[in-house]
Formats: sequence, structure tokens, C-alpha cells
Amino acid sequence: MLGISQEELAKQSGVGRASVDRLERGLARTIRVTEAVQRALEAEGVQFIGASKDSAGGILYYLPPDPEKAPRSRRQGSSGNAPAKRGSGS
Repeated sequence: MLGISQEELAKQSGVGRASVDRLERGLARTIRVTEAVQRALEAEGVQFIGASKDSAGGILYYLPPDPEKAPRSRRQGSSGNAPAKRGSGS
């Protein structure tokens, strides 16, 4: 979704890459790691939506209309990846 590596997310979160890997796979995670990764993702523009009686919850992410306003990791050149393309989707 964001186009950042586990290494980059780990650095932004202040946790080890192995912790990010375990979190992604749903294994041996701790509240400290989960919250650190959540804060890093929120800094990138991800919104976490809590569960309710009508919804299981999830995440929400909007691509900024201007690449210069994109979170740091999505700007071309900062991570070696071009910004995500916007379009009708297929």
C-alpha cells in the first residue's frame, strides 16, 4: 500500500525488522511493537478504523493529490520508488 520496505518501516517505528516481519505474519507481537508500527503508519497517512457492531474495522489511506504533499516515504527519490499512480484502477 505505501511501498515501503520492512526495513524502512522498522526504522521509522524504532523496532527491529524481525519484529515488523512477525507483526505482518501475525506472530509473537507485543503491544509496544504494535503501537510503534501503528504510529509510524499513521505518520504516513494511514488511518486505523476501530471495530464496531456494524464493522470489523480496518484501515483507510488516501493518496494525496499533490506528490509534494505526500508523506516523506512516498516522494520520488526518498525511497527510490516513484509515487503511486492514481487512476481508474483495474
